[in-house]
Amino acid sequence: MRLRKFPAHVPATLARMAAIRSQGTAVPGRVAAVSGQVAANPVRVAASRGWMTAIPGRMAAILAVVFFLSNPAFSDAGQKPKKIFELISLGEPVEMVVGRMGEPDIRMKSVLGWYKRGPGSGVSVIVHEGRVAAVAASYLRPSWIKFSQLENILTEKYGQPLNLDIFPAQAVTPARKVSAILLGKGRAARRWRAATYTIRLFWTKPYSLFLRYDHPTLWKAYLEKKEKLKRDL
Repeated sequence: MRLRKFPAHVPATLARMAAIRSQGTAVPGRVAAVSGQVAANPVRVAASRGWMTAIPGRMAAILAVVFFLSNPAFSDAGQKPKKIFELISLGEPVEMVVGRMGEPDIRMKSVLGWYKRGPGSGVSVIVHEGRVAAVAASYLRPSWIKFSQLENILTEKYGQPLNLDIFPAQAVTPARKVSAILLGKGRAARRWRAATYTIRLFWTKPYSLFLRYDHPTLWKAYLEKKEKLKRDL
C-alpha cells in the first residue's frame, strides 16, 4: 500500500492548531491563579469593600459639616438669645415680655420696670421700636463691697473688663471713691464684651448701682435716637 504524502503546508497548520489548543487549556489555569490570589488576600478584599461602603457615610459627614457652617441658624451669630437674669431676652418684642412677666410697676415711654424681679431691687427694660434694647438690674443700697463682688463674678465669666472709672486725683482708696460718688464727683464703671451683647456695671448715682446688658444694635440705635431728640429741641 502506498502512503499518501501531505502537502508541505499541512504540518505547519497542524502545529499552529496544537499551539492554540495549549493556550486554551492554559486559560483556566490563569483564572484559577487569579482566584487563588483573591482567596489568599481576604483582608485586602474586605478592606477594599469596607472603604467602598464607607464612602456614603463619609460624604454624609462632609455634607453635614458644610451645612452646619453655611446655615446661619446653626452658626454663632444664630445662637439662641441669652435670657438676661433668666427673665428677658435682648431683642425680643416687649409685648412678649409683658405677657410673660405681667404688667410692669413702672411704665414710661421707653422704660419698663418690675420691682423685686431678678437680682437686686428689680429689673428694668429699655425699649427701642418695640423691642428690648437693654436689660438692667438695680441695687438701691450699693456699697463698694457689692460693686467688687459683682465685678469679680463677671470677670471670672467674661475676662478682664475695661475700666471706665472717673474720680478726682485724691480718690485713691475705696472709701474716698465712695465719697466722691455720693457727692456726685465720681463714678465707678466697668465694661465687658460678649459675642452678642455688652455688659456694663456702673455706680454713678449716690443710691443706684446698675448691672446692664445691651443689645449690640438696638442699644446703639436707641442712643442715636435719644441724641437726635436732644438736638431737635
